Amino acid sequence: MRHHLLAVFELLLFIGAAALVVPGDEAEPEYALPTVFEALPERSFGEPPATTEPPPTTTVDPTVSTTTVRPPAKHETFVATIRPGVEAIWPTTEPGGDYVDLEFRLTNPTFFGNSLVLMVTDRTPDGEWLKVQIPVRPNGTEGWIPAREAGLSSHFVRAEVNLTERSVQVRDGESLLAETAVVVGKASTSTPVGTFFV
Repeated sequence: MRHHLLAVFELLLFIGAAALVVPGDEAEPEYALPTVFEALPERSFGEPPATTEPPPTTTVDPTVSTTTVRPPAKHETFVATIRPGVEAIWPTTEPGGDYVDLEFRLTNPTFFGNSLVLMVTDRTPDGEWLKVQIPVRPNGTEGWIPAREAGLSSHFVRAEVNLTERSVQVRDGESLLAETAVVVGKASTSTPVGTFFV
């Protein structure tokens, strides 16, 4: 079983998949994100200005979108790959707003030498800003980044963790790629429920 679980995580890390953790069988949320992407010039972001008060963080609500473009296909996940030459990103609480209060900077490439890749949850109607999940605590923290900082793509690979059945299924669209049992958190340290990018 451990071999199967490691293979599942290696597959997810290689592909960069979305992970949906649910307490049981529930309807999947609808997403409304752009599908038309264009190449924009590379640019580096400098250090953010010092602020006296940390800005509030935003949280994920996948049922709300401010975009004016068609929603993605079922199970489609949009990702922003930060462009080479962009050394760090500084997400803001709203397009062009205050910086999200982060304990550390989000560097590109990452500590492991990979390009920084983030799940896109929304986009401004003009396409200039992307709302992304930020890989920090608390889970679900989001911020806005300039679209010119990233190359955009999409895929259909996802991992669905069912806490009730203690199982994980890795799927590409409707096709089952792998399935195995998983260990979930205990009551005092429960497994967080939500949509996350692995």
